[in-house]
Amino acid sequence: VVNRMQPWALMATISSPPPESNQSVLDVQLQQHAVEAGRVVVGLETVDEQIAALSGMSFSEQLWMLGKSVADFERSMGLWEGLINNYLERDLARLVNEQEQLMDDSTDIDDRFMYALLDQRNIKMAKRMHAIMQKQSLFAAIGALHLPGKNGVLHLLEKQGYTVTPLY
Repeated sequence: VVNRMQPWALMATISSPPPESNQSVLDVQLQQHAVEAGRVVVGLETVDEQIAALSGMSFSEQLWMLGKSVADFERSMGLWEGLINNYLERDLARLVNEQEQLMDDSTDIDDRFMYALLDQRNIKMAKRMHAIMQKQSLFAAIGALHLPGKNGVLHLLEKQGYTVTPLY
C-alpha cells in the first residue's frame, strides 16, 4: 500500500498520532450521532477537493514535506497533547503558535501548503456555510486550525455579518 501512496498521503499518515482507542475519529462519531438523531448531514467540501488541497504541490515539494515530516516526527508527536489542550482551553492563538513551530523558515513550501490546506479551503467552507445558513440552521464540524486568523472560518463568517459566539 505504501508503495502506491503519494508523498502527501504518507506525510499525512506519519504526521497524525496513532488512535488512542478503537473508537472512530471524531468526525465519524459526530456524523453517526447526527444520523441517529435524524439530522441531515452534508459535507462542506468533497473528498476530491480535500485531496486536491493536499496533492496540489509538485512531486518534489511533496517529497520535501515528507522528508521534513520524518525528520520532525518525534517533535510533532510531542506537540499533539499541547494542540489538544489548547483547543480544549479555547486558546486558538496558542493552537496556531504550536502549529507554526513546525514551519520551516528557510523555504516558502510550508507557507504555500498551509495556504492551500487552510486558507483556500476556509473560503470555500465559509461560503458554503453561508449558503446553508440562508436556508436553515447549521451545526458544522471542522478542524480546529480552520477556525482562527484573518483567513479563518470564524473571521470569514463575521465578515459576512454573522455573530460568532463560543458555546462551551
